[in-house]
Amino acid sequence: MDDLVFRSHRRARGRIVEIIALSIPSRPQSRPSLTRYLIAIIAMGLTGCATPPPVAYTPRQHLELRSSPAVSTIHFPPGVYVLSSEDNSGFYYAAPGGVVKHSFAGPQRYDGGLFLDRRNPRKLRGYIIWAGGVTKIGDLSRQPYSFRD
Repeated sequence: MDDLVFRSHRRARGRIVEIIALSIPSRPQSRPSLTRYLIAIIAMGLTGCATPPPVAYTPRQHLELRSSPAVSTIHFPPGVYVLSSEDNSGFYYAAPGGVVKHSFAGPQRYDGGLFLDRRNPRKLRGYIIWAGGVTKIGDLSRQPYSFRD
């Protein structure tokens, strides 16, 4: 009777079902050896410290957006966007005249524009400056745009 853990009866759809579960014999716990610890630490050290090298990408001074995309209620006007700043994550192109947020109170202009990812220069996003910081929004990579100097 060692291999029988429990036996129970329950009613399922009007019939009595008997559930029998067998125990799984346990193996005695062995302590990991010192070499296993060393292998694990070396493996974590080799994979945890790997960082990709920075991508050498030289941005163009102007980006021309040929459509008028919107992310939620924030609209990005067509026109020539000028490179205004950059950081470790990418490049910020300021919108001509800012971006427009439409609401029930009417349209409001905000500083913002387009953001080009440094690691993936084909990824184009919008950005808007509000609440004291920069917020990146949407994926505008499929919009028609080109670079100009």
